[in-house]
Amino acid sequence: MEKERIFNLPNFLTFLRGLGSALIIYLVFANFSKLTILVAFILLALTDGIDGPIARKLNQQTRFGKYLDPVMDRIFMIIVVASLTIKFGIINNELVFKLLPLVMTRELTAMPFFMFARKFDVRVNVSTIGKTMTGLQSVTIPWLLLDFPFAAVLIIATSITGIFSGISYAKDSYEPFKELR
Repeated sequence: MEKERIFNLPNFLTFLRGLGSALIIYLVFANFSKLTILVAFILLALTDGIDGPIARKLNQQTRFGKYLDPVMDRIFMIIVVASLTIKFGIINNELVFKLLPLVMTRELTAMPFFMFARKFDVRVNVSTIGKTMTGLQSVTIPWLLLDFPFAAVLIIATSITGIFSGISYAKDSYEPFKELR
């Protein structure tokens, strides 16, 4: 069995997203402007959209990268949401940011199944609702940081989609184990 070459551009971009979580924490709590936080969030979120296509285009897909990508996605989103909620929802007492944890419904719903699937090396394919959820999360956070109206409606829509996405992930991660019975 040939050893994987895990040091490649797609895995670097994925790792950068996880490392960028620390940058987000710094920007939020060092009182940088919401615009600065927004730019950092968008640049780091873009790495999620390009790491997979780059891996396929350059034929640099690895098992390590397939594992690392969803882990870094969750770390990044959880840290962003937690930081913004603490700073703007709790410390600055901005009501709409108190609702922000609702956008984490997919992560909360699917986390036990995600851990179970990873433990048994079960690969769950990305679904349309999963991609929709990621897109909604990536739109909701900038919407909030730009103080656009109706942010609470977008948060609720994202959380409802997250519930369905989490259920879909749980169901899809359980399917391979049904065959073992």
